[in-house]
Amino acid sequence: MSGKKETAKIKNNYFEQIMGPVRPDGAQMLTIHFQSIMDKRVFPEEYKPNYWLGRAVDKILQEMKTYIKVRQDLINQHAKKREKDGKEVKDGKTVKEWKKGDPMSLPNGSPDWIDRDAFNKEFVELQEIEIDLGIHRIEFDPDKGPDATPGEMQFLIPLLKEPEQDQ
Repeated sequence: MSGKKETAKIKNNYFEQIMGPVRPDGAQMLTIHFQSIMDKRVFPEEYKPNYWLGRAVDKILQEMKTYIKVRQDLINQHAKKREKDGKEVKDGKTVKEWKKGDPMSLPNGSPDWIDRDAFNKEFVELQEIEIDLGIHRIEFDPDKGPDATPGEMQFLIPLLKEPEQDQ
């Protein structure tokens, strides 16, 4: 066993995996698997791993806010812009409003690009940035946890220290 502990690191593409749909009020939702990690005791018999997992989730959510802002800035930079204020009305109700300079979107909701290749290049670079969460990878007793579904495990793996193998 080495004396130096490895810190938990994730790449920005992790955020794309945990983000669910955007609510009508504009708030970002999380996937059900990531949300369930936040809502239960993943390590039922140990308090320390649960504490550190909670700290990791807090840091992930904090970093995700920055990622979402930068991603939106990239979209704004590379999408066609609205030339004037306007709104979309269906059955007498306003379903969408926009301001001059807002990015334009296609009927399917995706951005209407000026240069999609330029966006994709910068977006891939953004996703490859690695973030050190500033906490040690979570140690746990493999006989006691984690109590997680395969869907939840995909989000936990970057945060967990691999148990040492018996030789």
